[in-house]
Amino acid sequence: MSDPIQITLQISGKSYQVTCSPNEKESLLIAAQYLNKKIEEIKRSNKVVGMERVAVIAALNIAYDLIKSNNQQTIPYEVNERIQSLQTKVKSVLDESRKIITSQGETDH
Repeated sequence: MSDPIQITLQISGKSYQVTCSPNEKESLLIAAQYLNKKIEEIKRSNKVVGMERVAVIAALNIAYDLIKSNNQQTIPYEVNERIQSLQTKVKSVLDESRKIITSQGETDH
């Protein structure tokens, strides 16, 4: 396992020292860029005053996007599970029907 490293993230013009594993570095840099983008969008809207409020609104927007993204991913999974369940039931009914037809064919002889 690699030793932790320290990186500097620039968020809204301020530097933040963060300790992470080397394999997390790239993701943290991308996350900081994404956060900066959201903060700048909020600042440009001129609807929110104060850096603390801007940061809270940015965090809220990111959390909302994450939840929305997760919900969109779970719906197809749930639909897929339901489809598989229905396929299993249909197969079971077809198998039972074949048995009945086969046993009727044997009694006709």
